[in-house]
Amino acid sequence: MSMAQLHVICTSVGNQAFHSVYVALKRRGNISVTGIDSDPLATGIHIADAGRSCPPRSQGEELLDVVTALIQSKKTNILLPLSTEDQGFYSLHRSRLSNSGLQVIVASETALQIANNKHHAVEFANKLGIPVPDYVFVDSLVALRRVVNRCVADGVKCVIKRQYGTGFQSVKVIDPFLDQKSDFWSRTKTTLHPAELLRWIEEFGLDETLMVTEYLPNQHYSVDAVLTSQDDFLACVRTENRHWFGLGIRGEVIEYPDLIIQSHKLARAIDLRGPMNIEFKCDNSGVPRLIDINPRFGASIGHTISAGMNLPLALVQSEIGEQYSMTSPTFGSSYIPLLSDVQLLNT
Repeated sequence: MSMAQLHVICTSVGNQAFHSVYVALKRRGNISVTGIDSDPLATGIHIADAGRSCPPRSQGEELLDVVTALIQSKKTNILLPLSTEDQGFYSLHRSRLSNSGLQVIVASETALQIANNKHHAVEFANKLGIPVPDYVFVDSLVALRRVVNRCVADGVKCVIKRQYGTGFQSVKVIDPFLDQKSDFWSRTKTTLHPAELLRWIEEFGLDETLMVTEYLPNQHYSVDAVLTSQDDFLACVRTENRHWFGLGIRGEVIEYPDLIIQSHKLARAIDLRGPMNIEFKCDNSGVPRLIDINPRFGASIGHTISAGMNLPLALVQSEIGEQYSMTSPTFGSSYIPLLSDVQLLNT
């Protein structure tokens, strides 16, 4: 018996996760996926069954008009926002879109205010009893210099985080042993020498509160999960052993029930419905500590999908009341991303 026709709009399809999400959704059969992005060259526009460019979020009314028109022309059932920045926008306008007959898969504004704010997320987890890195907030150049100089004196790295950012944006590792000449010629700038950090801050000024945390040197874990409308928490734990600008490009799916329990506890406490990617890194004692909550599918969701857990499809089917099947992932499966997953076509 064939399933009823289902239409899904995915937003920000230049997002690194889109190709994997698209493949996952197409496994249902009798489903069409429309991809929209403010970048007309976004790869997902050309991968999706139908694709088009749209106004940016800064032109909110125009963007909502485009989405509403798509709902009417394609009788769309589901809207699935894929980027961090989309979450707040579509949560804010959920009622308006719902009145047009669209189900928007996004968490509440209250939940997003915690999950999308790196400072609030760490504080919330800490109060909940979930291990986090040691951290301190600084709101002046004097305070920042004091903390950084203490790390230099102790011979340890630290991490500087702004409140908002995604995919390694707004995060810097401060390494007192960095070779400044080599760093100058590096193709990446995720790591800075303390002197360079302080030069930048002195030049630009510190007009916001930063969070300084300890640097966690050991294993990086990523938990891909969804909290469905049927109140099921589905999750998969994988390692991230190598990165390419925030995208995990080497890793292995593992059995780690305690991380799933901690992630479930956190999602429940925040009431974070829909997709999420929760990240942990281990301290010197091997204890995983929370470093980030992303209320969206992670860039490397393809690893979890290829290991046998089709989280995007389960989430969509849950939203429309369809039954979905879910089994444990294939533990030990390794990951090498597809070309489109790393967006080389966009560069």
